[in-house]
Amino acid sequence: MSMSDQIPERELNDSESKFDPPLYIQRYEHVCDVIQGSDDHKVLMVADFGCSNCKMLKYMKKIKDIRKLIGVDIDRNILKQYSFRIEPSLWEHVHVRSSPLTTQLFCGSIAEFDKRLADVDAVTMVEVIEHLPPEMLSAFPDILFGQLHPYLVVITTPNSEYNVVFKDLVGMRHWDHKFEWTREEFENWCDRIASQYNYSVKFSGVGDPPPTMESVGFCSQIGVFTSNDQLDRSNTDNNATMPYELVAEVKYPWKPEQSRDEQLLNEVRYYISFLSRNPIDGESESIGSNTESDAHSVASCDSNTIVVHLEELLSYSKINVLCNSIEELRCFILGAKEWQLNDSGTAILLPSDFNEESPDTVSSDTSESS
Repeated sequence: MSMSDQIPERELNDSESKFDPPLYIQRYEHVCDVIQGSDDHKVLMVADFGCSNCKMLKYMKKIKDIRKLIGVDIDRNILKQYSFRIEPSLWEHVHVRSSPLTTQLFCGSIAEFDKRLADVDAVTMVEVIEHLPPEMLSAFPDILFGQLHPYLVVITTPNSEYNVVFKDLVGMRHWDHKFEWTREEFENWCDRIASQYNYSVKFSGVGDPPPTMESVGFCSQIGVFTSNDQLDRSNTDNNATMPYELVAEVKYPWKPEQSRDEQLLNEVRYYISFLSRNPIDGESESIGSNTESDAHSVASCDSNTIVVHLEELLSYSKINVLCNSIEELRCFILGAKEWQLNDSGTAILLPSDFNEESPDTVSSDTSESS
């Protein structure tokens, strides 16, 4: 049996308690918000223990600056079945990330240390601990908080006090639950761990109780652990074991985010190339003029010259959003040192064979309209 809620739990289906959005989404969103809101420590690498159907990993892709996501579960078959969820979507192939992201799925036990997780910044356990047998519940804190010692740990588990809301419930919410804790029991357990491994812990929850039953608390209770020290993990034992089996790995398409000057240079190159391929016939080839008289305003140039007006370049939204004035565009073009300006500094002068000598340039926006 997987360590997570592979079979839907009672709180998601009971007609006496409806959640909007669904409770599992509230959990995922809350966990992501906690990680995203970690201002004192940039979270680049997250491990989700008991990842099961990989939905949590899919949600965590949106966390800013995330570079690596690791899902760990004891059930290899479930990992294989749901590994499709870590694949990039069509949207992510078209609108690629501005930073690298690797997602891995490992089959393994939280009660074992694997050195490939030694650099995790945050660990999540969403509705997992209640599935653990006593020996594993006792063993995993030393692995997680002692050896891995991430900056941030987020653990969610059912609040048994809420169970009175489910009128027909007999026993626990899920057949595989080994226990369900009250708020006091969960908080005492968390406090002991925090004290032993030098963490601070705060409590919250998701799944509001009915208006007349506020005293029972949230349906799912959440403990957020924050390390009180900056443990040096750079000297991880190279001989440490790697008991986990790598089941799947995906590297997402990405390209570095361009600076404003890099974006502007690419757009100017593109529109110069585009405009120069569509010259206006005249004594000289004047591109980007708004009227016929304007087209012949540079008659002093010889007939083998293409003229691209800065005013026309600036009319394209992809350039205008990066450059606010003709003067700013003129200074940028002079600084780029790729093109020659006319004497008045109002247009770029190109040789008539410009496009034969220059490779095609692709804009970040293939639209050719302003």
